[in-house]
Amino acid sequence: GVPGQHRIERVAGRAALGTGSPALVGMGTQQVTFSELAELTSRVVRQLAEAGVRTEHRVGLLVPPGMPGGQLVVALASSTTLVPINPALKPQEVIDLAIVTGLHAIVIPRWLETEARSAMLQRRVTVLEAVRTPDGTLGLELLTAPAGSPAPGTA
Repeated sequence: GVPGQHRIERVAGRAALGTGSPALVGMGTQQVTFSELAELTSRVVRQLAEAGVRTEHRVGLLVPPGMPGGQLVVALASSTTLVPINPALKPQEVIDLAIVTGLHAIVIPRWLETEARSAMLQRRVTVLEAVRTPDGTLGLELLTAPAGSPAPGTA
């Protein structure tokens, strides 16, 4: 089987029991159901695979505050070895952490203002942006060449 598949199946199984059951609860009335979380996890798994990221790879996430951060943590931890990263770190600190932990890829939310994005784009690390689609769901967009491909401009 696919490494990590049991974690994905557990979220999906819980979603099948009751699509309206809250999986994550935030401030006020913010909540994400198990069904929504299962859909996000499946989408993230597909988008990571398209970027050449496999379940055994270490993936960093500059964790944004709030519900989107929680959703991304669960989706990525269900499908990779997640390395949460404080978005307040300086770009060189993020680079150092990427080297020490052996990151294969990093996810940086598009709405997060950080100089770490351009610093990581200059490295041979797959960089993906977490984005909100027009319907409000989260997804990932590849900013660099897929893992295992020559970096842009080096071929």
